[in-house]
Amino acid sequence: MQQESAEHTRRLSPTIVAMLRKDLPEQLAACHEYLDAGESGLLAQEVHRIKGTAAFCGFDAMRTQCSRIEEGLQAKQAERELRDSLHALEEETLVVLRALP
Repeated sequence: MQQESAEHTRRLSPTIVAMLRKDLPEQLAACHEYLDAGESGLLAQEVHRIKGTAAFCGFDAMRTQCSRIEEGLQAKQAERELRDSLHALEEETLVVLRALP
């Protein structure tokens, strides 16, 4: 995971790196707020945005985790399972943020 993220982050423009540093933490915080409020539709939208960013940047582990959350929302998984998946997404995001130049 870390090697994959490090390889992709080296190819990102400074503008994209700045956006990732700013937006990803804000998006994850919003995901927690939406989950806490029971706003599954808003949570799905925010996760989908993160997934798009991950796909654009080549962060496959992040993208995969976003897909798991989307699938969990569609299957109406229990809140605890969604929280676990969101935590796993946060871990993948930290790997990416730490690898940014």
